[in-house]
Amino acid sequence: MNIPPSKPIKHPPSYRTTSLANKNIKIILTIISVIILVLLLIFLSLQSYAKKDGEFVFKVYDVNENCVIEEKFDFKKGDSLLEILQSNYEVKLGEGNLNGMVLEVDQYKSDPSSNLWFIIYVNNGYSEYGIKDIVLDDGIIIELKLEQY
Repeated sequence: MNIPPSKPIKHPPSYRTTSLANKNIKIILTIISVIILVLLLIFLSLQSYAKKDGEFVFKVYDVNENCVIEEKFDFKKGDSLLEILQSNYEVKLGEGNLNGMVLEVDQYKSDPSSNLWFIIYVNNGYSEYGIKDIVLDDGIIIELKLEQY
């Protein structure tokens, strides 16, 4: 008995086109996803930068509630509070568990051993944001007060 040699299965052209189209769709969706992710990261990183030009007042109070630093600063769109402060003062931020907390401004220092910390106030109210996350707005008043916490 002679068995004819088997021939390779040929798929109709529509099958190959569909397979190729699926690959192209996956590539396009991957590229779009990456672009959206990059744009989202850029947007999130810009949140703590000034949206427009203006000025703000910066004050530091010692443990006796004496205002020891008071200065008015101009800022431009895109400036950050932390960058302005670090270019004018010796500002030290905490690391690890104290990540982002203000530990020093010039010679004024927090003292964790006695629970003395810089507490941030914005426009005379307690700030819900850290120094890195405060967005500058024209006329804003930023105060750092050394307080028992």
